[in-house]
Amino acid sequence: MTDIQVGRDSSSGQFIIIDRNEKLRIMVSYEAIQDYGNFSNISNENAKSFYLSNKSIALKNKSNKLNENGFYDSSILTTDFN
Repeated sequence: MTDIQVGRDSSSGQFIIIDRNEKLRIMVSYEAIQDYGNFSNISNENAKSFYLSNKSIALKNKSNKLNENGFYDSSILTTDFN
């Protein structure tokens, strides 16, 4: 079972996804979901679905070191689709 939590950074609008199974903390840009997610509205549940569909990008972009919370930082941005 996948243990994933989704939140949103109120200042930047980016989604913050924690994937405990992969030990990832992923910043997902609102624009990436809007442009490449094919959702009529963007919710936390849609951000989770977008992440699961594009998990390979997050794994490719993950940092080499654990952060202070024990996760590898990663991201999914619009530039990953160009």
